[in-house]
Amino acid sequence: MSSSDWFRYLPHLPDDDLWGIAVSGAGQARAGKNRPYPPLGHPADHAFDWQTGRVLHGFQIVFIAEGRGRFESRQAGVHPVAAGDALLVFPSVWHRYQPDPTTGWFERWVELDGPSVRRLLGAGVFDAARPVLALRDPLRFSRLMDELLELVQSAEPGAREQAGAVGHLLLALLQALPGAGKRASPGAGMVAAAERLLAEKIEDPVPIPDLARQIGVSYSYFRREFKARTGLSPKRYLQRMRLERARRLLGSTVDSLDQIAERVGFSSAFHLSAEFKREFGMPPRDWRRQLPPS
Repeated sequence: MSSSDWFRYLPHLPDDDLWGIAVSGAGQARAGKNRPYPPLGHPADHAFDWQTGRVLHGFQIVFIAEGRGRFESRQAGVHPVAAGDALLVFPSVWHRYQPDPTTGWFERWVELDGPSVRRLLGAGVFDAARPVLALRDPLRFSRLMDELLELVQSAEPGAREQAGAVGHLLLALLQALPGAGKRASPGAGMVAAAERLLAEKIEDPVPIPDLARQIGVSYSYFRREFKARTGLSPKRYLQRMRLERARRLLGSTVDSLDQIAERVGFSSAFHLSAEFKREFGMPPRDWRRQLPPS
């Protein structure tokens, strides 16, 4: 083990579940050319060798900053690994990985746990059949991994919670990659563009079929992909976005209901009131009256 190699495992604390995500371990290691791998010294429930592999209880992200190698798991088979790849190690899944002896590699890793991680895995945001992901921006990912590792080593108050927040950001970056999970689709970028256009023209939106043509896809494909990504049809999504903006205006301005209806694209205060009550369970005037005085 070189002088720059280190790892640390953290106990589960009662407050970890309050934050939704916690770092249960992290470290880094440089495997030189033709050197034994993996490094020694890890506890028995995390140690492994190529012959036997291992099964973990937590979810790990292993970032390969330099070198190349291979990864194998029961669900995914064997995959080549290159610098700039992230390896996803899933709970209760047999796996093994190692650097190419002619190049070695430099790895940074983090193990995450908590209700948020379990929900993401349960929802199929990440897929055990796709454990090797090529990063769009390896430099940014590397900087975030460095920040997380520094926090794990820090004794400053709040460092543990900050490390969990960085872990959450790493997961958000990974889930946006093509092929990251069962929920991923080629339409992800299209849906993001549509959400942006709808938000920009909320008071006078482009008709949904025209919006699909503007993005360059058929309406049927657009509607299907949009609902798969957001859980709402484009029309329902736009309606929800208008009503949420109306609610913010009711709480932050003294504008009349007619003025607010015009600002968020409703034909009249009556129409806004009816839809608002259907969505939030009370008329907008009643909702405004129950707010605490400013």
